[in-house]
Amino acid sequence: MPSIILTSTLLLLLLLSLSLFLAFWKGNRRIVLRGEHVLITGGTSGIGLEFAKLCILHGAHVTVVGRTEIKLKQALKVLEAYARDSRGKEPVGYISDVAQPSSCEKLFTEAEKKHGPVSVLICCAGSCVPGYFEELEPSVFENQMHSNYYSAVYPAQAAFKRMKGRRKGHIVLTSSLGGLLGVFGYSAYSPSKFAVRGLAEVLYQECLPFGIGVSVICPPDTKTPGFDEENRYKPKETLLLSQGAGLFSAEQVAKEALNDILRRRFMISTGLQGKMLVNVCSGFGPQVSPIQLLVMPIMRGICYFVQRQQERIIKEEHKRR
Repeated sequence: MPSIILTSTLLLLLLLSLSLFLAFWKGNRRIVLRGEHVLITGGTSGIGLEFAKLCILHGAHVTVVGRTEIKLKQALKVLEAYARDSRGKEPVGYISDVAQPSSCEKLFTEAEKKHGPVSVLICCAGSCVPGYFEELEPSVFENQMHSNYYSAVYPAQAAFKRMKGRRKGHIVLTSSLGGLLGVFGYSAYSPSKFAVRGLAEVLYQECLPFGIGVSVICPPDTKTPGFDEENRYKPKETLLLSQGAGLFSAEQVAKEALNDILRRRFMISTGLQGKMLVNVCSGFGPQVSPIQLLVMPIMRGICYFVQRQQERIIKEEHKRR
């Protein structure tokens, strides 16, 4: 028995040492944004706009992309003032529907003429349309795939083609905690975000030979204009289930996420519940550290009780209705 305990203790120490070494090694390979070109889709509001501010602070050449001229002008006005106050580089903006492949090719060609090759792509374009499954129109499911999945596929493909030749770059996709687990009322939204997470795992492997990094952000509920609009249509069950998860500011989500992106981490979230879900849902995904393996059984145990509570909430609300 003492030998088993000793062996287990040594193995635990070995795993912890390896985890610390990997964290230190990755920490020395941080991405430096100064002087680099960062292109942000969905950069005219919410998390994307906050990413743009932070990248300006880091000394990057920032290009923001939106779909409407009014929002783009408003965002550029904010970012230009931010750049002046922080003595950063003046941003540029383009109107483009990045869910269309031809639009993305044109976008990257024009943007790279202005600021040179895109070193970091951050895909933040997307939307959420909640509702009861049986009440959603077929067009909602199609539009959610275009808004959330195709808007990540085509910019990522355009960036990868260019980064591949330079053997340098980093691609950031935005999924959601709703892309890690199914949530009541998100039958159109969650599958589109699951698809983004799957795309990120495939890209991670395909980018490896070329030294291109990949990250996927899984934000929790975040206070954005889109979130306010989404709340108008959420089923009561969805609102009740999200109460315990907390609500984060777009600034906080972007700040924490960028810090992890610069450390080249793969799956990223914010808050205790977000980090727990990223851990327990990482499965066969890349960059699962030894310390994650050690705490995963504990996290899965906690999830069991959370799931039972969620089921109780859903059944009680069904009875009430």
